[in-house]
Amino acid sequence: MAKEREVMTAKDLAAYLSFSKNWIYRMAEEGEIPATRFGNRWRFKRSVIDSWLEGRLLEGAKPPVRGRFARAGARGAQLAGRPAEGLRFIKARRGGVTSTDYAAKFKISLATARKDLNELIGRGLIRKLGGGRNTRYAAG
Repeated sequence: MAKEREVMTAKDLAAYLSFSKNWIYRMAEEGEIPATRFGNRWRFKRSVIDSWLEGRLLEGAKPPVRGRFARAGARGAQLAGRPAEGLRFIKARRGGVTSTDYAAKFKISLATARKDLNELIGRGLIRKLGGGRNTRYAAG
């Protein structure tokens, strides 16, 4: 049997917990799993993961609510900050907005803009019109 290392990579942790590497990365990015980032590499300490896992098992291990909108609570909860301002921005533009418009308004990357827009779609607050380069987002 191979010696178990104290410090694990995402691949090691994925095997240890029987999850996908993508799930591990997502949870580390969102702060849902204890991790340390060195440059663009994540590392996980086995003893810390074991303690974290034990704590989750004792508290009933509810699945984490994902994304920055999770801080607002349940699906029907009030939005705050950029998401709320973004929703007002979209409602004010009668023809809808593109992800580029949204990114420019908030000075964020296109990837972040798309994440915000997809979260708003998931909550049923906006809808997607068209597809590809002609994709626009409109209220309700």
